[in-house]
Amino acid sequence: MKDALGHGSNAHNSGVAKIGKLPLHPSVIKTVTGNPGGFSVRPTNGRMPSNGFMVSIPGHTQIVSEKALSGPQGHEIISQYANAHADVLRDPRAHIGGWTDKETGKTYLDVSHNIKSKREAVTTGRKHNQIAIWDVKHGKEIRTGGTGE
Repeated sequence: MKDALGHGSNAHNSGVAKIGKLPLHPSVIKTVTGNPGGFSVRPTNGRMPSNGFMVSIPGHTQIVSEKALSGPQGHEIISQYANAHADVLRDPRAHIGGWTDKETGKTYLDVSHNIKSKREAVTTGRKHNQIAIWDVKHGKEIRTGGTGE
């Protein structure tokens, strides 16, 4: 599936990644709808990391409405996103992530990994052309100079 910017693979459209739905842990929906502007949660167990740095995986970004994500549509938005990206979300390192860029007001859903080393996370974020990565322990973003494209 291509993201809003046209990145990604058409393999999703051919059904390759839609072999079975990804079951979401019940706490995932509560986490997402309660924190639409910023969260990282493992889809199958509902756990959130307590340290490290969240870095998204290219090709799995979707821009959504923060208001819709926190409202009655939130469950459906997350369920559809999880099923569309089930192939990569089955990786035990994968998290469903979401954040709102305060500079643009855009809210992004993505698949992210937790990287323990700040240096490695910043380097990976730059390599992936990310706008920012998330410092979990300190609860702040670290701008990496990318455009997100």
